[in-house]
Amino acid sequence: MRKKTLTIAIALVLVVALAVGATYAYLTATTNTLTNTFTVGKTMEDPKSNFILKEHKVAYDPAVGVYKYVDASGSYVDAAAAEEVADNTYDSVAPGMVVAKDPFVRIQAPVETPSYLFVEVYGDTTGLQYALADGWQPVQLTKAAPNGGTVYAYQTTLAGSGAVNTYPILKGDQVTVDRMTALSADASLKFSAYLCQSTGFGGAAAAFDACFGK
Repeated sequence: MRKKTLTIAIALVLVVALAVGATYAYLTATTNTLTNTFTVGKTMEDPKSNFILKEHKVAYDPAVGVYKYVDASGSYVDAAAAEEVADNTYDSVAPGMVVAKDPFVRIQAPVETPSYLFVEVYGDTTGLQYALADGWQPVQLTKAAPNGGTVYAYQTTLAGSGAVNTYPILKGDQVTVDRMTALSADASLKFSAYLCQSTGFGGAAAAFDACFGK
């Protein structure tokens, strides 16, 4: 019962923030931005939240010329044993390099209102190649996304305890540096994740436009 009360309180605070100047206010939640800049990494806050966006720590291994996952001590490990961090730095990329990159959305408590899960991908991706993991589908919006990026919806509506899961964002948990196209000076790959109620909408696009569209 305590968890349920907390969830409702968070939703109401977000509704107040989104309701300014609007006729309707929907139950929504938004993660912090997960930014991958290949020099200074990304920022992610509030690791104890129910709805979070993270990735695992990586470090460059000069012996083999690739980025590998590492634990808190800096030892190379599998992704499952790697430290979850707020920042990664990619300062040794090269054309053709496949970079370990595993952003994910984690929902740690049941979603009591059936909801759509979205991820927005944006940034200056010149010279970077990537694909979304299975389960994500592009959404054709009428309005612009909050950060002007491309929005994808998870293929199933989330509800109840079945929503408690980790949802990978990138296919193969990787980004490839293009061999022919030079990285932009401001090359970056950013992610924001969103939840919006599905009740009352004809589909994911309509829900995102109403809850988050600009």
